[in-house]
Amino acid sequence: MVKLFCSILAIALLCVPALSWGQNDSEEISALWTSNLKLRAQELNEALEKAYKNGDIKSRPAIQNQEIDITDIVASYIPVKTSFADAETILREAGFKVEPHPDLNQASDPDRPNDWYAVTAHMRPSYAQGIYEKSYYHVILMPFAPGNYSLIAHVKANYVWAGP
Repeated sequence: MVKLFCSILAIALLCVPALSWGQNDSEEISALWTSNLKLRAQELNEALEKAYKNGDIKSRPAIQNQEIDITDIVASYIPVKTSFADAETILREAGFKVEPHPDLNQASDPDRPNDWYAVTAHMRPSYAQGIYEKSYYHVILMPFAPGNYSLIAHVKANYVWAGP
């Protein structure tokens, strides 16, 4: 069995061209990763618009400023443990305005909200705007700890109808 495995491995190594990892390769990998993030952003945007137009996201909640949870849509494109940099890139590419990371000096403020260290993003989609209607998407990216903006610990997303 071991001889068979070694033989198959040897044949596979002979058949696969040698990989040379140089600067051009890392630039290609970076370009591929960037295009992957742009594709995820485009797909997120399309999923949000489709959900809105199909009525999965109510175009007009019963109460002004009522939030409708759309976390399942956003989290499928920005899952937990995604890097913050990638999540912010996806949101920006999808048309969201991503707010800067909160100032760590807020930690000493006793009146701060519990999620004061979250990064927020929002977008007013053109297809959900009208003379009497204003609405937006709001996304909250939570790190594992204040100041640790390496990976996403939790994603929360809402659609909000702000009224006329």
